[in-house]
Order: sequence, then structure tokens, then C-alpha cells
Amino acid sequence: MKLLKCRATTIPSLCLCASIFLGSANFAVGVASADEGPDQKVAEAEAFEPSEAAAGAEKPTLVIGSQAPKLQVSDWFKGEPVEAFSDSNVYVVEVWATWCGPCIAAMPHLNELSEQYKKDGLVVVALTSADPANTKEAVEKFVAGRGAEFDFRFAFCDDQETHKSYMDASGRQSIPTSFVVDRKGKIAFVGHPNDLDYVLRRVMEGSWRGQADADELASFDVMLRKAMAGIEQSPEESLQIVTMIESRAPHYSSRPDFLQVKMTALVAGGKPDEAKTLLESVKDSLIEHKSGGILAMLGATLASKQLNPKGVHREFGLEVLGLGLEANQEDLNTIVQVAIAYQVAGEARKARETLENAMEKVEDEQSKAMLKVILQKLEQHAEGAKKESD
Repeated sequence: MKLLKCRATTIPSLCLCASIFLGSANFAVGVASADEGPDQKVAEAEAFEPSEAAAGAEKPTLVIGSQAPKLQVSDWFKGEPVEAFSDSNVYVVEVWATWCGPCIAAMPHLNELSEQYKKDGLVVVALTSADPANTKEAVEKFVAGRGAEFDFRFAFCDDQETHKSYMDASGRQSIPTSFVVDRKGKIAFVGHPNDLDYVLRRVMEGSWRGQADADELASFDVMLRKAMAGIEQSPEESLQIVTMIESRAPHYSSRPDFLQVKMTALVAGGKPDEAKTLLESVKDSLIEHKSGGILAMLGATLASKQLNPKGVHREFGLEVLGLGLEANQEDLNTIVQVAIAYQVAGEARKARETLENAMEKVEDEQSKAMLKVILQKLEQHAEGAKKESD
């Protein structure tokens, strides 16, 4: 089985070494190879990556303009089956997994889009395929629990055929991935759900230009990646790039990756007042959407002793960080992200307590083992940081 990765938003290396943040925390924000145990799973940071194609990989056969493959689904856990794509509808086929934190974090907004465009014929299908860490039972449990909040369809595939015809054929190697199918039954867009606001509005009004618009979106991703990469050297230049993106693509202003870059650049650039204002402006929405992990990381950025050595508004950052856990206390992905956020903020004791409390409550051994691995890695990181400061 091909290794899938879970796209995640990170903060720069000056806050926390990416090999610790992502390499150990694959349960929450990295990805698991479903063929391996918790101590063998691999994670890879792919934030702001404009291309999904691996070096040397075959050229994708499923591209914008291709006929959308039939959905070969074994179980429709919620909603009417989609036997064929109708010319009366536009579809979003959202590929996700129960172990993918960013996938789940994207669902509340996906639900808003489903409701917004329902009268225009939008049908959203959350599609997932079986792997040892994403079993039929796990998916069914998620749909009955958190999935009950969402007014879109959930489809489960007990084999890899649909995964191959969509993910492999398009060259995609990380999730969540959104496939938009137009009224002609053709692929209109392949990419991250962060871009669906921009894409769906144009598809619905008939102004979507296909590959030309997709290329424009990709250019914004490249600029955002450049902004993140340059924060340590020149946060001012990164802020200029962020401002330019925001003016040319207003829908970016609510994207988690954009928010993280902007927040990091503001704090690193010595603008804690503006960072606090940004955090205040998005806090309630993230809580409402149960995006606790994202909220916690934004709070941790403001509270970071390394990024914000003067500690301006640090207490507010820590307060918001704590709200991240309250936003979704039952979700292990959120719990792990909150623990990592505490580590980023220099609160190693709180990070440890958050994970230890979760280990006491969780019942299945795989999750306990994963939490233990993450705790060990965070403790190693804290010990290394202490030695460096001595």
C-alpha cells in the first residue's frame, strides 16, 4: 500500500524542530503508514507544498478536464449513494481518513459549503478507503459520533480501487484532497479543501477557467510557502507577501495555513498587538468549528518565548491555547496538537499533563502507545532545549 501523508500546518523551525513536531506526532498532524505499528509510522511535513507529485513519479492520468471515475463504494454510512455523476449536480469528493487530524478539521467548513450551495446542486461526498488504521468500524464510529454534525454523505471503500482511480491516478500523496466534479462529469479541480470557497463559487457561476485558475491558486501557495520560509530572516518581507496574497485572494484570509504564517510573521516581526488582534478576530470561529488544534497553535505562537521574548500578550496566547482543548476535548488529534502547542509555548509541564491525562482516558492500546511515543519525544525535546540553555 502506498504511504499517504496528512497535510498539516506547522510553525517554523525557530519555534520547534520539525523533526520533533511532525516526525513524532504523526497521530495528530503527520501521517501514518497504515501497514505499520504506532512506533514505525512515518510523518513528513508538507505545509505549503504546491506540488504533490513525487520525484520520478509517473505523469498523472487524472487531471483537470478528465472524466471523473465512478465511485466504487462498499458502504454508504450516511446519505444517498452516488451511483453516477448527474448533470444536475456539482460534486466534491473529499478524500480523508479517521487518523488524519487536518481532514477532520476541514469538515466543519466543508459542511458550510455543502449548506451554502445545496440549492445550486452541490453534493459533498466524504470518501475514505480501508487500511489497518482506518477500519470500517473506526469510520462507522466516527460517522455516528462527530459525523452526525455534518450534512453531507460518507462513503467507505473496503478495497483500494477508488483510491487508485482518484488519488494514485492524480498523483496525490497526501490528504485531505478535494476533487471537484462539474456538471459534465469532468474533474474541475484537484487540491486542498482550503481552496474550495474560491473554486466552487466560480464553478457554480460558470466562470471557472479550469487549469488556468488552478495554476493561479498554485501560485498563491508558492508565495505563501516563500513567506513562511523567509520569516526567520525577514518577517517584514514575509508580511508584505502575506498582505499581497490577502489583497489578490481574499479567501486566503481564513485558511489555517495562511493564519499560521501571518501570526508567526507578526510575532517574529515584533508586532504582538497586531498578532493579538488577529487571534481575537478568529478565536470564536475556530471554537465554533471545533478547530482546537489550529487555535492552540496560533495561541502558542503568540505565547512562544522564543518568538516573543518580551512576553507581550503571552498570557492571552496561553489562554487561547487552553481554549483549543476545550473546543474539542474528545478528539485525540486535537489533544496531541494542544500538547505540542504547549511545548512550542515553552510550557513543557502542561504538554506532559495534557498527554498523561489523555492516556488515562483512552481505552484502545494503539492510541495509548502512540500517545506514549509522542510524550517521550516531547520530553526528549524539552531535555535537549534545557541542555542548550545551560
